[in-house]
Amino acid sequence: MRWLFVVVLCLLPAFATPSGEPQMRAIWVDGFNEGIKTPEQVDTLLARVRQVGLNAVVVQVRKSADAYYNSHYEPRASDIAEGFDPLAYLIQKAHGEKPYIQVHTWLNTCAVGRNRHPRSLQSRFPDYLSLSDMGEDYDGEATKIDPGHPGAADWTFRTYLDVIRHYDVDGIHFDFVRYGGERWGYNLVSVQRYNERRGRPEGFPFFKSERFKQWRRDQVTALVRKTYLYAWTVNPKVLVSAATITWGNGPETDEAWTRAAAYSRVYQDWRGWMEEGILDWNFPMCYYNEQKYARWLDNWMRFVKDHQYQHYAAIGLGNFLNPIEDTLKQLQRVWEPTPRGNKPRGVCFYSYATTNTDPEGKEQKHNPAFYEALGKAFGGWVPVPPAMWKEKPMNGHIKGTILHGDTLDPADHTLVVLKGMGQEREQYVDGTGFFGFVHLPPGEYQVTVQPRVGKALTLKVKVEAGKVTTCNLLLGDTGAKRVKNLAELSRLPEGTQVVLTEWAVTSGMPGTNGDFRLGEVTVRIPGELPLAFIAGDVVTVKGTLRRENGQAVIDGAKAVLVDMLPKR
Repeated sequence: MRWLFVVVLCLLPAFATPSGEPQMRAIWVDGFNEGIKTPEQVDTLLARVRQVGLNAVVVQVRKSADAYYNSHYEPRASDIAEGFDPLAYLIQKAHGEKPYIQVHTWLNTCAVGRNRHPRSLQSRFPDYLSLSDMGEDYDGEATKIDPGHPGAADWTFRTYLDVIRHYDVDGIHFDFVRYGGERWGYNLVSVQRYNERRGRPEGFPFFKSERFKQWRRDQVTALVRKTYLYAWTVNPKVLVSAATITWGNGPETDEAWTRAAAYSRVYQDWRGWMEEGILDWNFPMCYYNEQKYARWLDNWMRFVKDHQYQHYAAIGLGNFLNPIEDTLKQLQRVWEPTPRGNKPRGVCFYSYATTNTDPEGKEQKHNPAFYEALGKAFGGWVPVPPAMWKEKPMNGHIKGTILHGDTLDPADHTLVVLKGMGQEREQYVDGTGFFGFVHLPPGEYQVTVQPRVGKALTLKVKVEAGKVTTCNLLLGDTGAKRVKNLAELSRLPEGTQVVLTEWAVTSGMPGTNGDFRLGEVTVRIPGELPLAFIAGDVVTVKGTLRRENGQAVIDGAKAVLVDMLPKR
């Protein structure tokens, strides 16, 4: 066996990897083991990565609704020292020393665990959790939120954007962006929304109902789409990726995709996300033991390579399941073209914590031989391929939030139809009132908004290459005076009911019941907000105007996030 290993090492540089060609070479670094929890761990991680010739790390900065960074929303992870910001230090070292290492922040999306911190999502909002048809909130893998609950989707989306807005990351990375299984998705709010959409009576739909399956797929997709479009708005260069499911044997035909577990059991339509273009990179978790499941791995790799849709895939290999020589065999096949002539643009290894197994199948941690073998296989550092649709974009995008004017509640179940430039698409808003259309040829479009009650509204929207056009709407009468700027507000008498449309938050006021400032205007909201508004949020506010020491105050207000300012 040792002789075979040496032979493989000698042969690999000749044929395993494209010589000098840009490719993603990444490794997943989980938050349950050593990785970025101290400066010493970060230094060691980057030394190993640079030794091997990798050019990216995918680091878990949210594992159980906690944070390995300075979060505006969630408690710090309990296993990092007070005052230490792991993500900031990692970025400093990865970007500031040569060669440049990309930092992709991996956040567990739906899986939130059982974090008991009093400020955690689970403690404050247990009604956000995904439930089985038997009322359970643990699916045997993790406690998860249900993206069909608008509050849960909003919280999760904001955690991703919090990272992009405050750190110079190269990418954000979804994981556990799915349901727990066929019998999961019975969150009461999500079910109520489903029943309203379908015109069903109260009660649980059958878990095998194809319509209910599609509903759950749509909730996950809506979360990915919203995050993608806001990421583009805040920082267009940030890459959006996901660790995606490849359980079982890979599809041997295109049609077989709908029978794959990702699509049919956990409602993660990652092929659809790639086709729509709401992922820049797909990182399929092709974790297979080479001796037992090589054919399954090869089927998945072929399917992934053939379904990149002008974006990129980095094949995820399960080095933790294999001896080093078997990981090298799999790496060789990563770069082989399919019968259609398609290749991936990268590879990602799982995991940093467990480099390989020994001949008896026992896991080995940080084995130096693993890094030596990969270093010889790669033969030096190369850059990550540029995402040309972001570097030199030819298309643009549309997004918006639609609210009922009288209540500022999301206009759930509103259908939005887009036509123009040879495109015809339609989409229901999500539970937060959000809709979005991506990768549209520049030009003028007709957007028709069809609420469940009332007349349809048609708008003309201009799309420009590389830009996200935002189209927010208030449906119906607001019952209040719409105000767009401070000059208008200053002319109104006290006691006026006002709606401030799309004002930028300049500062939050922690500990004061969710109060915040819009420049010279203070907004005072009774009670505590689920998530505080922070500087750079763009909100629509409804309340009563009064003045305090010459300053405008909006009392008894309701405020809704409708946009975010670009990162400066």
